[in-house]
Amino acid sequence: MCAELLGAKVLSIDGMPINTVIDHLYPYTLGPRNHYDQFVVPFFLESPDLLHVAGVAARSDQLILRMQMRDGSERDMAMIADEPDAGPPTEYSSSYLAPRRIEGEGEEWAPLLRRDAEMPQFLRQYDIPFHTAWWPEQHTFYVQFRSNMDEPGYPIGPFTERVEREIIANNPRFVILDLRLNQGGDFTKTASLMKRLATLSDSINHVYVLTSAWTFSAGNASLALVKEHGGDKITVIGEAAGDRVRIWAEGGSFELANSKLRVSYATGYHDYSKPCWRERGCFWVTMFFPMHVQSFDPDVRVPDTFDDYINRRDPVLETALALAGAPRRTEPR
Repeated sequence: MCAELLGAKVLSIDGMPINTVIDHLYPYTLGPRNHYDQFVVPFFLESPDLLHVAGVAARSDQLILRMQMRDGSERDMAMIADEPDAGPPTEYSSSYLAPRRIEGEGEEWAPLLRRDAEMPQFLRQYDIPFHTAWWPEQHTFYVQFRSNMDEPGYPIGPFTERVEREIIANNPRFVILDLRLNQGGDFTKTASLMKRLATLSDSINHVYVLTSAWTFSAGNASLALVKEHGGDKITVIGEAAGDRVRIWAEGGSFELANSKLRVSYATGYHDYSKPCWRERGCFWVTMFFPMHVQSFDPDVRVPDTFDDYINRRDPVLETALALAGAPRRTEPR
């Protein structure tokens, strides 16, 4: 039943317009609105039980979705809730953007895009968290971090060392740092690279940093370090990063006794706008990285859209290449 809904748009849930639903749920999380809209909302919408308790859904075991199909027609679909922990294999967040088969997925499951679709650069080889590309005809070096920590089979330290060697060896005029899918980890793992990125080679004229609502946590710290130390050589392109320049992070979690839900808490204060040495909760590690970044808003705002996704375009990277004066090279083959 669900395969026919691939690419359809949800117009309402149990008669409530979808934008009203999203606004109604926002007080449960708060934070930057673009991060909520793109990252947090799906976790709410996948739970009829939660939507029922929040006053959106009429029942806790079913949703009536008003859908606009890809041909423009509309229909109502009754979606029955799975039992807890039932259903297909799951993966986290943005990895669903890649149409490759996920571990444990049955042959009957189909993605929106073809399995063999040639994806834009930032969605290629999704199982590998770190990427570089050298485009000599454009004098441009591209580096992507989808994470800021060691991942299984992919330690981040050797990768950052390789990035430095390749930049020094290739002497690019332009560097593109893609942090759009960097949802965090340990910012100290890449801090040295981020501080020196704009000056690793005398050939570097400019660094273009690509960000989105998915740029989060240590991804934001990496952005702040690049902006702090790169000065006028840095231009940020895309959407605003997923958090503020002053945040609470670190901490831990505990389990509620009755519901068994796990609740997280934050104990470390980060301030990328000024040193927080004398402020309560100042995370001690940040004392070694004083910064004065006033905003995570992009210098050049370029949104990603669903049409861009299904047509496998990357207007954010295209904009960076255009600003660098390089021919565009992001259209899939």
